[in-house]
Amino acid sequence: MFLSLVSVAALAVAARATSVTLNTSALVAGGTYYVDFQLNDGSQVGNGNNAAAVFNFDFGGGGEVVPDDIGLIGGASGDLSSTVWLNDTNPFNEFFQAFTAGSFLSFELALSNNFGGPVPDIFGFAILDANLFNLGTFAPASDQFLTVELNGGPLAFQAYAGVDGTPAPQIPEGDITALLVAAALLALVGVHRRVVRAA
Repeated sequence: MFLSLVSVAALAVAARATSVTLNTSALVAGGTYYVDFQLNDGSQVGNGNNAAAVFNFDFGGGGEVVPDDIGLIGGASGDLSSTVWLNDTNPFNEFFQAFTAGSFLSFELALSNNFGGPVPDIFGFAILDANLFNLGTFAPASDQFLTVELNGGPLAFQAYAGVDGTPAPQIPEGDITALLVAAALLALVGVHRRVVRAA
């Protein structure tokens, strides 16, 4: 299977979010795959200090498998037809949902970025096969196409090449400030949702 991360670039969407595009043309004839997002708590206690929203999915001619085939673990909710939410309320928080591949897969990503202790929280994006095994990447000691450390400092995006060795893109330095603004807005939305649920 040949996949490559085509672009990771900041884009204006209400507040600014990060746009991620993955070339999935090699998967078109491969049947069902799974999009997999994780937000794992570095403190291992589930302190709930960080969140991720993933939205505006485009499958490049493919589509999500509605929604019988969704896995929600820990602080995960939503689906691919709207927004996927991840909160690090457990040590391990994961969302996965089946999809059929088109020529590309793109989505937008907004992250909070709060310090949680000496080990950062980690957001990760992977694609799983029909047996829920991760597709391979050239990431050192990782099977994620994209990882982001959330430690209160500058967001450290790591985009990894797919199994075909295509070079991974970088995020332009100037766009990281906009992501911090988006993360602050995301944190406010999370607080508002908790207040509404408690009422």
